[in-house]
Amino acid sequence: MNVFTTEQFNKEVKDFSHNDQQVIFRAFQKASEMTKEQLFSTGKISYSLDGDEEIFIIKEGKIRIYCIIEKSFEQDFEESLVFIALERQTDKRSHFSLRLHKSIDNLRN
Repeated sequence: MNVFTTEQFNKEVKDFSHNDQQVIFRAFQKASEMTKEQLFSTGKISYSLDGDEEIFIIKEGKIRIYCIIEKSFEQDFEESLVFIALERQTDKRSHFSLRLHKSIDNLRN
């Protein structure tokens, strides 16, 4: 599957430790080597609805990679996975949804 990242995602990666970055890069590599069906059968991905937008969450240990599926009009509507945001789970409740909404809004503009 084609996998892309947003500018926001790339900025967020830099805030993670080297070890966490390696986990993120391996997840990107694995997703790139799989079909959509294989990816969704791994048990590491879930989804939620954000308004009209389906947000997919790849879970790698305590790291959450938030993604959307985009269809390319230039490649006969081929689907691509787009990594849009990251979060490291902690014991505290997160205010992550505010950042996620910002990432989605930036994609729409």
